[in-house]
Amino acid sequence: MMKKALFIILAILPMVMKAQLAVGEWKVYPVFANNVTRMLDTSEKVYYISEGNLFSYDKNTDESYSYSVVNKLNENEIHNIYYNKENKYLLVAYKSGNIDLLYDNGKVINMPEIKDAVLGTEKTINDVCFYENRIYVATDFGLVIFDDQKHHVIESGIYNQKITSIEVYADNILISIDWKMYISSVDTKHNTINSFANLYALRADDMKVINNKIVLITNYGNYTILRIGDLD
Repeated sequence: MMKKALFIILAILPMVMKAQLAVGEWKVYPVFANNVTRMLDTSEKVYYISEGNLFSYDKNTDESYSYSVVNKLNENEIHNIYYNKENKYLLVAYKSGNIDLLYDNGKVINMPEIKDAVLGTEKTINDVCFYENRIYVATDFGLVIFDDQKHHVIESGIYNQKITSIEVYADNILISIDWKMYISSVDTKHNTINSFANLYALRADDMKVINNKIVLITNYGNYTILRIGDLD
C-alpha cells in the first residue's frame, strides 16, 4: 500500500493544485519537488513533507491538498509529523516547538505550550508517541506530556538533556539520551531525570513499538528486539 501511494504521489507532483476559495481569500499554487522527506500512511490519506511543506493525498478521491497558514496551519516551518491512529489526528511539530493537531474531521487544535515556555535551551521536538489519550513529546530539554482530549500539558520534566527517541511500551516510558536507554512507569511523576532507571545493557538511537509485546531498538544500524518479559 505504501509503495502504491508513493508512486501515485510522485506521479502527481508536477501538477498544480486548485481549490475553491471564497472571494477575497488567497489562492495557493504550490510548486512540488521530489524531495519527500517524511511520509505517513493512514486509512484514508497519505501525508507527506516535500521541501519543508505539508501535503496530503486522499486515497478515495485521488485529490491532493496543500497545507499552509492560509488554510489549516499555524506556522510554516514544519519539523516533523506524527499520526495517532486511535484518535485520528496528525500531529504537526514545528521548528519553534509549536504543535498543531489536524483531525481527520477537519478540526485543528493548536498547542503552543512548548513554544511559549520560557527556557534557556532549544525547544526542538525530536520524537513523539501516543498512548491512552496522552501525547509523549521528546525534546532537546526533556519530556512533555499532553492530554489530547483537553489539549493541555499535564506533566513536564526539564532535564537539560536531549531526548532523541521515546516510546511507551507495556505501561512503561522508554527514552533514549546519548544512546543510553532509560525506563519509567507511566504512573510515575517525571519531574526529574531521576524518575527514570538506566537500562545499562541497551543502547538506542531510535525505537519503534511493533505491538504490545515487542519493541524494535536500533543502534547505529544494529537491531535489537525487546520483549515484554525482558523488563521483568
